[in-house]
Amino acid sequence: KLRRRFLPVDKRFTPFFPIKSAHDGLHVVYVGSLCVTKGIPVLIDAFSRLDDPNARLTLVGGYGSRGMRRYLQAAMRQDRRIAIVVGDPLPHLHRADALVHPSYSDGLGLAPMEALACGLHVVVTEDTGMKEYVREGVNGSIIPTGRWEPILAQLKQLAISKNVGSASLAVCD
Repeated sequence: KLRRRFLPVDKRFTPFFPIKSAHDGLHVVYVGSLCVTKGIPVLIDAFSRLDDPNARLTLVGGYGSRGMRRYLQAAMRQDRRIAIVVGDPLPHLHRADALVHPSYSDGLGLAPMEALACGLHVVVTEDTGMKEYVREGVNGSIIPTGRWEPILAQLKQLAISKNVGSASLAVCD
């Protein structure tokens, strides 16, 4: 017999609306294992090409291997906008503008579900089960797997949207 089982997101993952401005820059977060199969090198390639000195990428998770640790340490030396943290992802989700989950293969990623529960825009790949929960342009974006170009395009669009949203808020004040 097959039984359908739903994995609920913890109730503490709820939207939080800190005051942000366009000067803060785009803040992107990734939550999960820092390994090749999760698409971390593709995310780093895309983010390093983002021409925004105020943008930040926070990777929340542990290294999948010594090779990945060396790779990420080199990436952080080249781009000071990248940071790696461990621990509870909730504070990082609350400060972020978007979560990118560039995995090559995932049945269902809990981190993107938690990000959706926090009201974040999520960017997921087409080869994961998360695509079933993303409504293109409404709560996230679905991109091709294994390519940095679509991630960069989404990051640029999010940065533009953030600046437009902040500018329109400033006009309303």
